[in-house]
Amino acid sequence: MTSEIAVMNKKAVALAADSIATLTSSSGDKTYSTANKLFCLSYNHSIGIMINNNSFFSGQSWETIINVYRIEVENTKIRFNKLEDCVQHFINFVECSNLFDISFQIKSALKEIEDLHNKVYALLSEDLINHFESNPGISYTKNQQIDFMKNRMEELINNMEKKPDYINNFDDFIQSHQEEMDLIFSSIYEHTYSDLKILINQITNLYFNKMVNPYESRIVIAGFGDKDNIPKICSFLIDRAVLNKLAYIYDFETKDCAENPSIIPFAQKEMVDEFITGINPRFLDYINNINELNFPEQADDIYSLIDYYSRQNHINPIFSTLEYLDKPEMAMMAEMLVNLTSFKQKITNELESVGGPIDVAIISKGEGFIWIKRKYYFEADLNPHYIAKCYK
Repeated sequence: MTSEIAVMNKKAVALAADSIATLTSSSGDKTYSTANKLFCLSYNHSIGIMINNNSFFSGQSWETIINVYRIEVENTKIRFNKLEDCVQHFINFVECSNLFDISFQIKSALKEIEDLHNKVYALLSEDLINHFESNPGISYTKNQQIDFMKNRMEELINNMEKKPDYINNFDDFIQSHQEEMDLIFSSIYEHTYSDLKILINQITNLYFNKMVNPYESRIVIAGFGDKDNIPKICSFLIDRAVLNKLAYIYDFETKDCAENPSIIPFAQKEMVDEFITGINPRFLDYINNINELNFPEQADDIYSLIDYYSRQNHINPIFSTLEYLDKPEMAMMAEMLVNLTSFKQKITNELESVGGPIDVAIISKGEGFIWIKRKYYFEADLNPHYIAKCYK
């Protein structure tokens, strides 16, 4: 997990990102504090890009993809009237840039579906064994066992159907590679495959067409298009590329602060929510559960009183001040909000999945993208050619 923050009012948007990358393996989690998650689109545009969650996509690091995109933007000298134009251009670039080998995309997609159904079959087998153990002395026919597995698969399908649909549809890929997938399914489900085939295909279809994978990448693009007078921010989630089509959804398409300033946390939000509302979200859930259990008739009134107090004494004062904050204070606020989560993890027994140097940038209409804090893995004084390249 990571922590990124956007703080936005009508003057500017401040972006802050920690440097922790968490690698999960069979031996446990390991963290590194050197990841780059905040990038300048180019010094000719007032736009920044942040990445969150999975830092790799189709075998490439997002850092490399964004750097290649920057070169493309600078070489073509393209301009964006609105931030939304940049978002769509970036998505089109990732789809059409030929950065990702088609055969690798197909191989990866088939491997994903194989891993998914291995997990599904293992879950079905475990549930079946547990069911037998909880009902000793009762024998079940093959048809009864199949019915049990079907019920479990239908529950899984119902949960998957609740997930949002990707912008693109991947039925054409499923149809064109059905034979390869049939071989995969028959080797996993063996003698039960013919009985479960319809449900297996439903799960496969949902997996390819809905955001059910928890390892997606979040891309945040923020700043000003040439004709934008107030900053905007867009967030979208990308899962995979299949046949050069992106499996993605919008977290939110665009937000601006035409009416109210914004504080937008990504990933770990608990400490930011606590700072803004004055109460820890988990503690608030605990209080609400107690109220509903012990005072069901008054629960809604109690919740309204808590919410009123929070707004009057915490939320409203913060946002009324944020509306008039200048750029240095916004940058300091964004950095502090990332630090809150990092500090809490440091003094508790939680995995330190937020931390390391914090990169901070301010994007405004006049100055464009300005680094406030930026880590380097090298000494800037020893690499003047790099600085010259950035500001050529």
